[in-house]
Amino acid sequence: MEKIITMPLEKGLSGFEIVVDLDRITLGFFEDLESPAMRDNLNALCGVIVGGKLPAGDIDADNIRLRLRALKPEQFMALAEGMLKAVRTPKNA
Repeated sequence: MEKIITMPLEKGLSGFEIVVDLDRITLGFFEDLESPAMRDNLNALCGVIVGGKLPAGDIDADNIRLRLRALKPEQFMALAEGMLKAVRTPKNA
């Protein structure tokens, strides 16, 4: 069963949001997101984001990478930080 959440973004992306499929998040996602290679970071996010709205426009399956590539570095950092915040699970859950 899919676990879809809509995540409002903060900092440089306040007023925008992404829709994330939590079932797609794996250890590989975290490894790629923490990689120093931007290609790995983009691959990680493209694998879990299924919709939303960013400054470059609405996100769908056909344009997600294009929308992410249009972000400025500080916006990308806000998105990555928000993503990590959204997927953290409390230890006692």
